[in-house]
Amino acid sequence: MSDAPNPVERAPLSAPFGEAMSARWFFENSQDLFAVAVDGRFTIVNAAWTRLTGWSADELLGQPCIDFVHEGSHAEFRRTAREIRDTGATVSRLKVACKGGGWVWLQGHSRLGPNDEMIGVLRDITAEVARKAELATARRTRELLAEAAGVGLWSYEPATGRIEWSSDLLTLTGLTVADMETPDKLFVRVDPAQRDAVRDRFIAASR
Repeated sequence: MSDAPNPVERAPLSAPFGEAMSARWFFENSQDLFAVAVDGRFTIVNAAWTRLTGWSADELLGQPCIDFVHEGSHAEFRRTAREIRDTGATVSRLKVACKGGGWVWLQGHSRLGPNDEMIGVLRDITAEVARKAELATARRTRELLAEAAGVGLWSYEPATGRIEWSSDLLTLTGLTVADMETPDKLFVRVDPAQRDAVRDRFIAASR
């Protein structure tokens, strides 16, 4: 019978994935954008900046952060800087330039570091901003069409349990938003003969 050690026993143990190594791996591989700024200039960025915006670390480091921010977001950028100094932390949403042209929307948390650095973690919300803008445009279009046709519109958001009413419908009924802002308030104003049917269809549509 062979006395050779089991291959598993012979294999050396791998080095532990320690805290510093874990933090470094996360910093380099995260989809979120990490940045440290001192006196308004980039001093540390991770690879996610290049993947999303096209700017390399060499093109960002040492440069004023605001130079990469859309003019329409300058006020928000300055507010962020003030709030971090005043409270130590803030949440911001900024429109940031891409190297190849175009813009992305970034939202994240920033904190004041031990040596007055601004340390931020940001994520790409470009698709979310575009979707909200599209929904707002569609809603406004529906309202304009409804006003032109003399038709009242309402919409229900299950997540908040609130109903929104068009101004035409409120004018027609003489009621206020507060009078019919929830399903329960709406149902009590429906003809009792139709109330159960309306409630059933309302619940089915929400689901």
